[in-house]
Amino acid sequence: MGSEIENKIVDVIKKHPIGVTSSEIANLVGLNRMTIIKYLAIIKEKALIDFRQFGMAKLWYIPVEVNKEFFFRQLILNVCSNIDRKDIRSVINNSSEEMAEIILHKYKAYYSSDIFQLHQIQEAIKDSMNKIGCSFNLVSKDDKKLVIKNLKSPFEEGIKKSPYLGQVVIDIIGKIAANGETGYAKVVVKKSIAKGDAEDIYEIYFKKNKIKGKEYSGPVITTIS
Repeated sequence: MGSEIENKIVDVIKKHPIGVTSSEIANLVGLNRMTIIKYLAIIKEKALIDFRQFGMAKLWYIPVEVNKEFFFRQLILNVCSNIDRKDIRSVINNSSEEMAEIILHKYKAYYSSDIFQLHQIQEAIKDSMNKIGCSFNLVSKDDKKLVIKNLKSPFEEGIKKSPYLGQVVIDIIGKIAANGETGYAKVVVKKSIAKGDAEDIYEIYFKKNKIKGKEYSGPVITTIS
């Protein structure tokens, strides 16, 4: 319910580039002003809107999206667009694996362990992915396999222009998952936003099988008899 109202408010503000007051928004959306003010505060926290003071009134508007996140995302997409297609897969593979290692070491330090338990693998994957701009949720899990759904690429619509960038997410998932008790993980992509699907579906296996996917290795638990 809240998100629907937030979308309506943003749509109203978009139609008034000079700015619109909370009272005008309330009339156009069909809610009382005090309720609208609460929603405006929530939406502002998400950096989707801002206001300028005009006398005693606040005029709400959509700010120009120029920030560090926007800058680096666009820079990466532009660089990828200008790399020869023969080289781009190699460049992205090397870069994404290095980035995955950096993220993996952060979670090793957090858990104070080189070997992750299943629930820690699940937590680390979801936490890291959502922090870089994805929308990850667990679909199912058991000792042999995790199934995870993602609704958003960190590169947003740019992933369709440079689909190889999807490898970044796959490598982070694989590196984290391989640090479980088996010291092995295989990531199988069942659906892919980069290839035009509405969502990503990843199956993560902890034992070797004949299913096609990218394999990763990690530390192996050794037992002394």
